[in-house]
Amino acid sequence: TEELHIFSLDDLVQVKRGLLLPLLKDILKASMLHVQNCELCQAKGFICEFCQNSDVLFPFQTAIAKRCKVCKACFHKQCFKSDGDCPKCQRIKARNQLLRTP
Repeated sequence: TEELHIFSLDDLVQVKRGLLLPLLKDILKASMLHVQNCELCQAKGFICEFCQNSDVLFPFQTAIAKRCKVCKACFHKQCFKSDGDCPKCQRIKARNQLLRTP
């Protein structure tokens, strides 16, 4: 199913038996390993434009990354100040102003 919050009866039985959490942890570990080693996945990540650190950030890394609500770009939590104030939003705003200027 495409729904994240719908569980089958089997899922609920696995939760009760303590089997679902280890399974999900294994899936998460394998997925994270794939993203770290996949060239295509790495290309879809973000570089923090504030500090220019070469670490690739992803929106699902909620412990270290924050996403601009306006443009959806990702930055380190400690670098990001406020939505709409990010470098990408500023570039978009400048480009739109240039397009409006006759």
